[in-house]
Amino acid sequence: VEDDAETALTFPVQGLQRDQAGYFVFTVGADGTATKTPIEVERVAGASVVVASGLNESDQVIVEGIQKVTPGAPVQVAALPDAAPAASGAQGQ
Repeated sequence: VEDDAETALTFPVQGLQRDQAGYFVFTVGADGTATKTPIEVERVAGASVVVASGLNESDQVIVEGIQKVTPGAPVQVAALPDAAPAASGAQGQ
């Protein structure tokens, strides 16, 4: 998750999911497993999602391997090649 110039949290759009309850992302929990995290989306700006609520700056949003991710599944954290140094991504195993 990155801070944009307006101090809003953003993440790559490929991590955004939606179900009957609304928008959510999978984040990496403290135990290294995927956690389904409901969020409120302020807007989608190009390739980034601007978050209105539901995420903290320290949250790691899973953006690769989403089709394999289920709640509680172990994940491997990997840096995104084009991300800022403070941003990171995670991949479902």
